[in-house]
Amino acid sequence: MNEENQQPTKFNMAISTLMRLDTLLKGCAEAATRGDLFGWNENLLTLRRNVFPFIKQDEIKEIESLFEKLNSERWVYFPEGKKRILPKQIDRIWRILDKIEIVMQLAMKDAGLLMPKGDDPRFALEG
Repeated sequence: MNEENQQPTKFNMAISTLMRLDTLLKGCAEAATRGDLFGWNENLLTLRRNVFPFIKQDEIKEIESLFEKLNSERWVYFPEGKKRILPKQIDRIWRILDKIEIVMQLAMKDAGLLMPKGDDPRFALEG
């Protein structure tokens, strides 16, 4: 077939992107419910990488500053070679992770990633 006669496709990754974000948000909720702070953190880091192209620069800066705050805390220790959280830091780390997730979800909402902007979810990522 001649390339001049081919029509450009309307294919995009909207549905698969939204499904991936949904899976990550579920992972965050499950880890938070279980009290698995390491799992919650890992899900949030992955979610951050996935929403980065869609959110505003000021939202990215706020999220990054919260992760820096989290990383500045001395919250991990390794008794007997196992990764553990210092008991006195659990509540503080929980609150930082909670704040990170809230900020990320608000940024996702602003970008139209949580609810479609149009009547059809296939168009949720179109700006």
